[in-house]
Amino acid sequence: MQEAAEAKAQRDSNRKDALSNLANRFTGSKTKRLESELAESREEIRTLKERADETAKTHRSRVWDLQQQLDRQKEQHNSIVRGHKETEDLIQRFFPGVIAALPAIRDCIRVKMSDTLITTLLDGKPRSFKTGYTLYDPNEEKDVDVGNVEVQIKRDPTDDNNYRLHLGGKRVFQWFREKWQSLKQTVRRGFGIR
Repeated sequence: MQEAAEAKAQRDSNRKDALSNLANRFTGSKTKRLESELAESREEIRTLKERADETAKTHRSRVWDLQQQLDRQKEQHNSIVRGHKETEDLIQRFFPGVIAALPAIRDCIRVKMSDTLITTLLDGKPRSFKTGYTLYDPNEEKDVDVGNVEVQIKRDPTDDNNYRLHLGGKRVFQWFREKWQSLKQTVRRGFGIR
């Protein structure tokens, strides 16, 4: 009986091996292919993850460098601003009218006055230009005859804290606008145009 049981167990084992071999013949190559593809996919995922980690590390490093550079530039800017403020405070302390006169000086430079004339006008006294004297109108980009016109640096009526260049009692650029409008009207009347 024992021999019969062993023989039966041997036949069952052989049958199982045969079925397994038969199944492997049909599915073995497919399973091996899928296992190979799975291994390749896992390797590709690992490689991509390593690259992503490296890229993230590089980007973090670059952002850090840019932040440091921005911080240095801000500090440099703040240092320059502090230096200018200290200089402005000293100028205001020892030459109180200079800061208020800067808008007038800029007006004079825009109309192409000489430095000597600007310095002379800073005393605030009214003067008149000689006949034939011209100033540059930056809006029209032309020289304008200002002969016999009163010129003065005086407080700006709209901003009492600053001085401005005045021609004929008006701010210089307002005077230029009115001069050009008057000239255009004269020309129109001469040609009979309304």
